[in-house]
Amino acid sequence: MIHKQYLIRCKVPDVKVSYNIGTQIGSLVNFKVSQGNKILGKKWHDEGELYNNNHKAKLSIARIRAVKAEYNKAYIKAVGYDFILDIRFYIPSIAKAFDKATLLDDTFTITDNFGEKSFKIIKEKRMKPPKFFTTMNYQLRTPSALTTKSKGENEKKVLNPKDSIFIDKLQQHLLRRTELLYRFGNAREGLEEGIEDLSFKIIGDKLKEKKIFFRQGKAGIKGYEYNFQLTVPIEVHKMIYFGGFLESTSQGFGYLDTLPEKYFAK
Repeated sequence: MIHKQYLIRCKVPDVKVSYNIGTQIGSLVNFKVSQGNKILGKKWHDEGELYNNNHKAKLSIARIRAVKAEYNKAYIKAVGYDFILDIRFYIPSIAKAFDKATLLDDTFTITDNFGEKSFKIIKEKRMKPPKFFTTMNYQLRTPSALTTKSKGENEKKVLNPKDSIFIDKLQQHLLRRTELLYRFGNAREGLEEGIEDLSFKIIGDKLKEKKIFFRQGKAGIKGYEYNFQLTVPIEVHKMIYFGGFLESTSQGFGYLDTLPEKYFAK
């Protein structure tokens, strides 16, 4: 389990960045992993996507932000050249494949609604993870999504975390993820124990609904941002912290940070 932070420099200063640029980061990470290890890339990207009705197995999560920025309704304008890219990996072998690819080519290309942007790694550092407990308090930095599809429906419904069936679907989702890890030989002892007795609750009233668009004019995916408290086995906390919370994590959804101590249960 690894969290690395990269200082990356854009070739052009003061570029416009879409609020949805995070949806492009996951594709970039997956591409680099496949460059670094083709067999691993196929195992996780192809087999993972085919497993259990297209539930994915990428278990990495990333976030990008400008070091200095100006914000308006339509876009973020970077001030200067520099951006911070945070990437967390639950599976060390995926991190190694990513590192190998960046050693061979330390540049990134990301395309969002405002065009293609080229970046070069300036420096990197390994970040210290938080201390994990069975009860943790989190802040979503990018929206999370949990979907359900009823018989006869054409499209999946994105659940509001206040929906009555949300906790049941959350349990099912986490159990699918742990089953997948066992299948690929990456599960840790006790990963699934206690999921059926999990506790989830929203902290405060700052529940924001957001719609994330992958390209201008295309249909988006709805998600939610909020603070929450979750009680599950410690290994599950590690899985969602380093691999992303809920669905579409390979597209930038579900990047978590732990909340300051004042939010922790007494």
